[in-house]
Amino acid sequence: MANKVYNPKTLRKSNNANLLWQLYNHGELSRLQLAEKCGLTTASITQLVQNLMAEEVVVESGSVQRNSTGRKEILLSANWDKFLALGINIESGNTHISVCSVKEVKVEEIYPTSQLISGGNIDKLKEKTVEMSSKFGKNLKYICIGIIGKVDEENGVSINSYEILPKDFNLIGAFKDVFGNDKEIEIINNVRAQAHSLISENNLDFLYIKHSPSIGCALVADGRLMSGENNMAGKLGHIIVEPDGQLCTCGKHGCLETIVSEKNISRKWQEISGQNVSVNEIYLMYQTDNEARRLLDFIADRMAVAVGNTCLVMNPANVLVTGGMFFNQNIYSAFLNSLEKRGFNIHSAVSLITNDARIKAFAEAKSILLKKLFEE
Repeated sequence: MANKVYNPKTLRKSNNANLLWQLYNHGELSRLQLAEKCGLTTASITQLVQNLMAEEVVVESGSVQRNSTGRKEILLSANWDKFLALGINIESGNTHISVCSVKEVKVEEIYPTSQLISGGNIDKLKEKTVEMSSKFGKNLKYICIGIIGKVDEENGVSINSYEILPKDFNLIGAFKDVFGNDKEIEIINNVRAQAHSLISENNLDFLYIKHSPSIGCALVADGRLMSGENNMAGKLGHIIVEPDGQLCTCGKHGCLETIVSEKNISRKWQEISGQNVSVNEIYLMYQTDNEARRLLDFIADRMAVAVGNTCLVMNPANVLVTGGMFFNQNIYSAFLNSLEKRGFNIHSAVSLITNDARIKAFAEAKSILLKKLFEE
């Protein structure tokens, strides 16, 4: 499936989408400012605004005095509540269900995934989705389901969600049984959704990495979420870093995930110490236990090598990291130090995203709204 771009530098978007894109990125703007940013005449902007105001998509929200002699300019803003989406973020631990505009989370509910999905049965998940969507009426136009693992986004199938759902589970089909054609429904890998939701006019080129029980990765280039063949781009966790290493779930030996994923950190620590403790407890030992520090420094270094090499190939402007090891300041610092020590010279481009809970609430809904409002 072709990737679509909404980078204003490279795409001639529809005039309505372009106008809304400017309001999305810059907030309140006057008609004159919109004309300048959209590259249109003031007459064209006036007509566009008039039509969008009739639909209550654009509203007058204030005024501003630009100079001491000129008249006040009326400011315009978008009524984002006209476009709402329901997002479902399914992970092994919890499932987030939220209704969002492109700017804010309206409501969010979090449930243990086992409470909503059991033995391949998703009836309770559908029930909660219907219950939440019914509160928002016709402005809720879209549903986006994000799930871990391999996803066929074109056909709406969860190919492998690591035992949350049966393999090759038709998620869109299951939800179409409930909503019919009343809502547009899409499915996406949840890490890709999170990366997509972070795109803005000032954030168009980045590598997004999520550390968790596994390794999630997505690449955005020129405002475009890269997919690759069969949406397989971004499989950072399955690059080989130890050719004779442990067998990975993908069938290869020595994948990055077999070393740096949280489940393998716990496994390795048990081999070293005989202790069966949570990975968060291992992180906390960094400053007090030499063996734990050596293990975690090794993990940070292997992650740094993988990220650094990926950046040499992809050359992203920024690297955004979140979750797991990155949330421990000592390990995060060790990761940055390894990048510098090994000569990758990208540590200054790395940023830590700490509000991952908000991203989980926002990602799927915002991802589909960005696509529908600005890409299509």
